[in-house]
Amino acid sequence: MIKIIGHRGAAGIELENSASSIKAALKLPLDGIEFDVRRTKDGKLIVLHDWHTGRVATEKRFVVESTLAELQTLKLKNGQHIMTLEETLGLIGTSMPIVLDIKDFGVSEELQRTLQEYPKLRILAQPTWYIVPARCMPPAYPSTNG
Repeated sequence: MIKIIGHRGAAGIELENSASSIKAALKLPLDGIEFDVRRTKDGKLIVLHDWHTGRVATEKRFVVESTLAELQTLKLKNGQHIMTLEETLGLIGTSMPIVLDIKDFGVSEELQRTLQEYPKLRILAQPTWYIVPARCMPPAYPSTNG
């Protein structure tokens, strides 16, 4: 069965990986929402595709060289701020399964801590090339096959 996944939320309708993109995706007849996760200098997980903010924000900063606080002072081109993984999961809740695209190494502990706060979260797929150890995923997921 083919699944229709919102890429970076509803990129193309709203600014990718932003709160408005996630909210727009939740209104569409999708089977899930994919978004990108990166690690900041201080080890926090944010939702951003690129290794810098230049394409989506009003100022260019490199994620690995910036703290969460520094990055959240930036304005995205739609006027919003860069979301944390927690904020994104809070918006989605259990309303739709997710696909995590983990962009950086060294996220396992923080990812595990964050995902444990959302035990009913439904994950359709794990990252493709940055493999996250199975112990980081919640123990069981409801079936999403229908």
